[in-house]
Amino acid sequence: MENGKLTPREREKKRIKNARKTLENVALQSVLSANQILENQSLYGDLAVNGAKKLYNETMNSKEARGVRDNLREKAQEKGDQLNVYGRPSIGDYEVSTEVLQQLKENKLRLPLKDLGDLVKSFAGNYKYDFEVPKELENYVPLELEIKRQMGEINPEDALTEKETHALTVYNFLNEVYNRVVSLRTCDYLSDLNELGRKIIKMYGEKENKE
Repeated sequence: MENGKLTPREREKKRIKNARKTLENVALQSVLSANQILENQSLYGDLAVNGAKKLYNETMNSKEARGVRDNLREKAQEKGDQLNVYGRPSIGDYEVSTEVLQQLKENKLRLPLKDLGDLVKSFAGNYKYDFEVPKELENYVPLELEIKRQMGEINPEDALTEKETHALTVYNFLNEVYNRVVSLRTCDYLSDLNELGRKIIKMYGEKENKE
C-alpha cells in the first residue's frame, strides 16, 4: 500500500473477501433459502415448504432484513423528494427479498471460479459433493465473462472463446449448487416436529411446576 492507496492486488483481495463475507452471511442465505423453496415447492417437498414458510417470516424480521429495508426506504425517499412526491415510501418483503437475492447474485459473479468453487465446496461437503473447478478455468471471473458475452451479442468479434464459454458454464453450475445447498442447510425440515416437541416440553414443565 502506497500513500494510503491499495495496490491492484490488494483491491482484488479485499473484493474477494467482501464477496465471500456476503455469501457466507447466514441471514442473507436464509432469505435466499426461503424464497428458493417457496418458489420451487415440488422440487423440495412438503417438509421443506413448511420449514421455509416459518423461515421466511423469521428472516423478514431479522436485523439484516431490517437494514436492507431501511436502506431501500431511504433511497426511495430521496428519489421521491427530488420529484416532490407526497408521503413516505412503503417497502415490503418482496422488495427486501429482491434486493438480497440481487446482492448474492452480484457477489457470486465477482468471485473468481476457484474462490466460488471453494466456497460452495465448504457448504456442500456433507451432500456427497466433490466437484473441483478445472485448473485451466480457476482464474476466470464470471462478471467479466458475462459482460463479454453481452458484447458478443452486439459484435461477433467480441464473442466468448470456447474456454470462456466452458468457464461460464462452470459458473452457472456453481451458482445452482450454491442456491440448492444453502436451501438445504438453512431450512428447518423438522419444523413441525420441533413444534410438537416444544408443546410436549411445555406440558410436562407445567405439570412439574404444579407438583
